[in-house]
Amino acid sequence: MIPIGEYSSPLSSAIVSMQATSKEAEMQAGKEAKKKAKTCWSLYLLRREDGAIYTGISTNVERRFKEHTAGRGSRALRGKPLIAIEYSVVLGSRSLASQAEHRVKKLTKPAKESLIKRAPSLDELLAFLDLAID
Repeated sequence: MIPIGEYSSPLSSAIVSMQATSKEAEMQAGKEAKKKAKTCWSLYLLRREDGAIYTGISTNVERRFKEHTAGRGSRALRGKPLIAIEYSVVLGSRSLASQAEHRVKKLTKPAKESLIKRAPSLDELLAFLDLAID
């Protein structure tokens, strides 16, 4: 004999399964929406101890700087102590940040020094790099 409340028909099992799947899908969609909404990419320039300048992009510049200083960042920085974050600007999309990073990396060191000294706003930086917001 099956106690009351413990019997489940195939139909009720299917309904419970569908409800669980629906809730999981809603939770996943919510997580993805939050992730997309919070993901703003930044361009940053770091000063190395030897005076060189490293250029990169990240969604969290402070966290990325700590990763670099701990030796968990870019291979190009391993064993090369960092002094400070010299310049950073929020660009928004990863695409725009990657394009800006590519163009800044192609600049000469004096041009990068000038960029750091001027500390341009987003609009000024985009104009200097001849880029437009996506």
